[in-house]
Amino acid sequence: FVAEMGAYRQGDITEIAQVVQPSVGIITSLGYEHLSLFGTIESAIEAEFELASALPSSGILIVNWDNQYIQDKLQATSYKLKIVRYSCKDTTADVYAQHITQTPEELSFDVYYKKQHAHLSLALLGKHNVSNMLAATAGALLMGMKLNDIAKAALTIEPLARTMRLRRGINNLVI
Repeated sequence: FVAEMGAYRQGDITEIAQVVQPSVGIITSLGYEHLSLFGTIESAIEAEFELASALPSSGILIVNWDNQYIQDKLQATSYKLKIVRYSCKDTTADVYAQHITQTPEELSFDVYYKKQHAHLSLALLGKHNVSNMLAATAGALLMGMKLNDIAKAALTIEPLARTMRLRRGINNLVI
């Protein structure tokens, strides 16, 4: 099953991981949005990377390679687990996107993994969803899904009711 492990203070992810006992973890972001909870970016990084420490040595850590804090932490620390990198920019990452196109109705891109690629189309707004989908794609691939099956499943993703949906207002105003 998938469990989101949010942290509000040091030790939260360690505590949740003791219950969940994950074998795969995904770190999607590290940034200044965490300062209000942790005070410093260094404290936020340590809190998020509690997940990496909680994984077994046979575990897999999936990381957003577009995030410099994540890159720096991984380059400064030795983890005895498999690291899988995803990126919207870096074609040396394990899973990466290219040819990103956004229209008012659709977000689409090509995803690449181990000499395979597929075209994904999402009925979602916002280029940030490419990164979200790459994280999910990396997880699905590592759980045994085929890239073409992931592309088919992506077609069924819909935004939550009343969120991130294109609305037209007066004089064709886009909301």
